[in-house]
Amino acid sequence: MISIRSILLILVLIGIFYASRKIRQRMKRLQQARNEKPPIQEKHAVVLRCDHCGLHIPEQEAIHYNNKIFCCEQHKKHYH
Repeated sequence: MISIRSILLILVLIGIFYASRKIRQRMKRLQQARNEKPPIQEKHAVVLRCDHCGLHIPEQEAIHYNNKIFCCEQHKKHYH
């Protein structure tokens, strides 16, 4: 007859096996991540502040009018 100690020993060994397997998989993923080249960072976009509400928007989306910067046409109309 199988004793409780034997069953407990088998369960502990199975647990150790699965834990070591998970650790090896995680180490392999970390090693692969280290070997990959870091992503090329794009230039930071120039951000401008709306002269009406203070919202910061990318330069290409800004509306320029009379040396002022706006985030939308409605805010530009306030300065007409």
